[in-house]
Amino acid sequence: MVHFTNKRICMNRGFWVVLSIILVSSAAFWFRQIYRQRLPDMPEVILVGTSADYPPFCFKENGQITGFDIDVAKEVCTRLNKKCELRDMPFELLIPQLQNGSIQLAAAGMTPTRRRLELIPFTTTYLSKDPLVGLSLATHTPPITSPNQLKDLKVIVNQGYNADVFLSKMTISKLVRLPTLNDAVQALRSEQGDIFITSLNTIKPLFDKFGQETFSFFIIEDTNESVALALSPLYAKLGDEAGVIINKMMADGTIDKFKEKWHVQ
Repeated sequence: MVHFTNKRICMNRGFWVVLSIILVSSAAFWFRQIYRQRLPDMPEVILVGTSADYPPFCFKENGQITGFDIDVAKEVCTRLNKKCELRDMPFELLIPQLQNGSIQLAAAGMTPTRRRLELIPFTTTYLSKDPLVGLSLATHTPPITSPNQLKDLKVIVNQGYNADVFLSKMTISKLVRLPTLNDAVQALRSEQGDIFITSLNTIKPLFDKFGQETFSFFIIEDTNESVALALSPLYAKLGDEAGVIINKMMADGTIDKFKEKWHVQ
C-alpha cells in the first residue's frame, strides 16, 4: 500500500513538471509573437553588429570602426535613408543578437555557410573567391607548404570563423582557437603555434604591418569563401530591401570601388 502511494505521488509530481514545462514554453512562444508584432517594419536607426578585429573587413583605426564590410553596411543604410549605428562585439555573439533583434544587420566578413543559413538570412554575396591560406613564419623549419603537414602541427585559428569550421573536419592534434586576429598573429610571431589558417584577404594588412618577408604562405585549394551581410530574421522588410540594394551596388560599381579602396580581391 505504501509502495502504491509513493508511486502515485511520483506520477503526480511528473505530471506537474510536464505541465509546467508546457506552460513556460507556451508563454515564451506567445511572448516572441507579441514582441515580433511590435517591431517596426523598418527601424529609423539600423543597428549594425560587427567584430572589429578582422582587417580589412572590420577593424579599429584611430579609435573608429572601419573596413570594407563597414563601408558596405553604411552605404546600405544611406540608400535606405536611415541612420547607421555600429555595435562592436565578439564574433560568436553576432548570430544570437541577430536572432533576437538586438541588431538588424551584421557586417563582419561573414560567410553564409549552410549552418548559418539555417539560423539567419543573408543578402546576396558581394565578395567571393577568398580562399583560406596557411600563414607561417618564413624562418619555420621545415617550411610548411601543404595542408598535408597540418596533422602534426600546432595550428592557430580564429574561433568561430570559417577556418575553424574547415579544420574541425580534419584530424588536427593541436588546434589553438583564439578570439581575435591580433591574438592569432601574436601567437604565431611568438612561436606559440606553427601556422595560422585564415582568409587570403586578411593577410595583406599583416604584410603591410610586419613585412611580407616575415611570412611564408600557401593557398588551400577548394576553400573559396564568400562574404555577405547577415540579417535579422525579425526584420523581413529591411532584409529584402538590403538585398535589393546590394544587387544595385554590385551593378553600379560601388562594390568594386570598395574593393579597390580596401585592396580586397
